[in-house]
Amino acid sequence: MKPNDQEDLCGAKSRPGQYDGLNLISVVPVKLNEPLLPGQAYDSPGNFVLSAIRSNGLNFEENDLVVVTSKIVSILEGRCYEPNKIKPSFRARILGRVFDRDPGLVQLILNEGRVVSVLPVKAIFRDRRLRDKVKLYSSDEASSLRMLDSYSNVFMIRRHGIDFDDAGIDAPNMPSGWVALLPKDSCQSAKSIREEVRNATSRDVAVIITDTSSVKGRPGSQDIAIGFSGIDPIKREHARKDLFGTPKPGGMDLTVDSISGFAGAAMGAFDECSPICLIRGLQYEKPRSDFDMEAIGYPQGVGFRAIFKSLVSNLVLRFLLLISAPSELRGRYRRRREEQLNA
Repeated sequence: MKPNDQEDLCGAKSRPGQYDGLNLISVVPVKLNEPLLPGQAYDSPGNFVLSAIRSNGLNFEENDLVVVTSKIVSILEGRCYEPNKIKPSFRARILGRVFDRDPGLVQLILNEGRVVSVLPVKAIFRDRRLRDKVKLYSSDEASSLRMLDSYSNVFMIRRHGIDFDDAGIDAPNMPSGWVALLPKDSCQSAKSIREEVRNATSRDVAVIITDTSSVKGRPGSQDIAIGFSGIDPIKREHARKDLFGTPKPGGMDLTVDSISGFAGAAMGAFDECSPICLIRGLQYEKPRSDFDMEAIGYPQGVGFRAIFKSLVSNLVLRFLLLISAPSELRGRYRRRREEQLNA
């Protein structure tokens, strides 16, 4: 019997890539000797990753998985700029003036794609409850409050199938006055790294490029995948039967995002200087065909239609709740009276 055909005590078959017995997974952050600086000449991303792995006393094995932060890839690919040296267009100047943003930075944002929306971040964080929430997770409350007060407005740009604030352009872990753009084509960057590793080591590995994104409904952030190569990015188990033989919704787990999350926790995001992570022992599916980030996102236009249909459904819901409110109140009153009489 093959491992994938084995059944556990519940009678459930193992998932693809799952083996019987202990399966050890190692997650090793790869530390650099010094931070990379924009404007400097470096090896290609693939050769740089190879050198970093080897300088940490590590090597590649077949089916290893390499996670690389987008910031490092951007620096290596020359995607770093000084906004004060960018000549803004008329549109960038107008948007910068109205929304209190540096026009050179606005121009870089506009160059990355179409503005989907703008978020009044400064106004949002005037809410005392949000400020108190941030202070709970702060290492320096005074600095956190100054940072919140320095925010203005954020432009949302769709890149790599995801809505990024300011098109993913940011300044953390960069020298003063510099910003890093996201890689132009993160899947192609991941593919190039993978091919260079394979050519140099004869090992077939998977590569994921990550960036940090905010989490809806929560005040924190999460590392997610913005590019990948050599790995199927999503589980294909929708409507797979559960323990009781019923087809189950879900089953389309975003494998590359799950991996990005725990790799990000290992690498850190401050002064750790470990923007690469080598993962070994994790079973994953090979891709069935070439993918890009758009392939695992919602088709264009679906979001707008979903919002419109949700608006209609919610208007109907509110109307029904309104006309049924008197009956609901009478029922609550009756139940409360019965509870008091029975007490």
